[in-house]
Amino acid sequence: MGRRKRRMQDAKRPLLSIFVSVYNLESYIEQCLDSILQQPFQDYEILLFDNGSVDRSIEICTGYAQRYPDKIRYYKLPLPTVVGRPHHLACTRMRGRYFMQIDGDDYLASGALQQISDAILKHRPDIVTGSFVSDVEPNAINRNDAIFEPEKINDVPYEDAVAYLSELPQFHIAPWRYILKRHIIPKFATGKSRLHRKKRINKKRQILRNKNDIPLYCKKRYNWNLSVHGEAKLIVTIFESGQSIYFLEKPFYVYRQRTGSISALPLSMLSGNLLAGARLLTILWIVKWNRWEKHSAFRNKICIEFMELYRQLCFLNTSYEESQMAEVIRAYKKSLQHLKNCDTTELHALYEQIQLLGAERGLASYREQQTEKLMVGCKGFCGKSVYVFPTGFCGEATAELLAIQGISVTGFLDNDPSKDGITIRDKTCCIPQKLRGYTDKEKKNTAVIIATSYPKLSPALRDQLVGIGIPEENIYIR
Repeated sequence: MGRRKRRMQDAKRPLLSIFVSVYNLESYIEQCLDSILQQPFQDYEILLFDNGSVDRSIEICTGYAQRYPDKIRYYKLPLPTVVGRPHHLACTRMRGRYFMQIDGDDYLASGALQQISDAILKHRPDIVTGSFVSDVEPNAINRNDAIFEPEKINDVPYEDAVAYLSELPQFHIAPWRYILKRHIIPKFATGKSRLHRKKRINKKRQILRNKNDIPLYCKKRYNWNLSVHGEAKLIVTIFESGQSIYFLEKPFYVYRQRTGSISALPLSMLSGNLLAGARLLTILWIVKWNRWEKHSAFRNKICIEFMELYRQLCFLNTSYEESQMAEVIRAYKKSLQHLKNCDTTELHALYEQIQLLGAERGLASYREQQTEKLMVGCKGFCGKSVYVFPTGFCGEATAELLAIQGISVTGFLDNDPSKDGITIRDKTCCIPQKLRGYTDKEKKNTAVIIATSYPKLSPALRDQLVGIGIPEENIYIR
């Protein structure tokens, strides 16, 4: 297609295609849609997909589509619910010059669309991104965004911007934080990618598609696994495809922390397989494309953080779950050799165990090593008040593992003021500054275990504790 014809076509397109996915969100979807429709900026279309709701969501969405036919294209997808299906269809049916996503239980900040439009029209980036603020429901766990320095993202070479983002702790990967130019929409979402084109079904795909043999990643109750795996792949592909990025000055997105969301569920209600297995599968997928040399820092970031989650949560796996993960590892046999090229000691250690003992025994051995390492690191903590810092999946998992090993945890520490005083797993959480009020004797009798999936954050947390007066020998970093 010639440039002139392409420009004429683009002129007829709305600036933004806004994809909204709904699944049983009758209490939230109206606020989400109103946050879009009530903004002064109007050059957009809404692609509204219901993914098999059984509550009033369908009725609500139908009503909005009838009231705003010039803005909303509504698609009611049949049962069964399939994770990722709405995103795939939205990518294929978008008309806009840029694509953005809003989860149906979240909403846009006031003036967000105008801010996005101004950035697009002035800078024409491939990727627009920004920060979010949280709307935390009672008893839900708050999730803080990273602290950004926009000058290290805007008006610098793209490679430098991506490298900076890859170094940020707590930079959460989520598709809704990226507004993408039409031509870089990840092609695997539309089924057109060279890397993901249809091939002859091989042993790996037979394994991953067999619902009876691999309930781990295919059965409905593990849909969140597939979602996490898919999101990581999506973000990697976005950064591999882009050539320019712009960071918005003000938060544009409101992320709702729900009591019924996966991040708010007690760890005991979640399968260790659910939390750990998907991360391992994601790592194997990422290292498979070892020929992707651009922006390897961001791929390494995901591998390292996901490996930390797997390492600290793998004790939750049952022997059956590990046998299922072993099947996946055997299917990814060729990819496995690339683990040794990743810039993380833990991936090397896992690779060595699998090579030495085989997939299933290697996973079991690695899991046992993590428990042993924790107990050795905490051997001097007997008789002390033991805290876990910060909260989150790694912190909760560490507390549970310590309890299994007979070490009682006094409570949790977290720098988020909104968590001060709340109860997590029957333990009280407080901000670290409260330890300043301890006497010297009490501080010497206090031990803290730092457990986070962000390795570069751990030294800063340790220094914070030392500054408060906790002896360094009483601090253990998992």
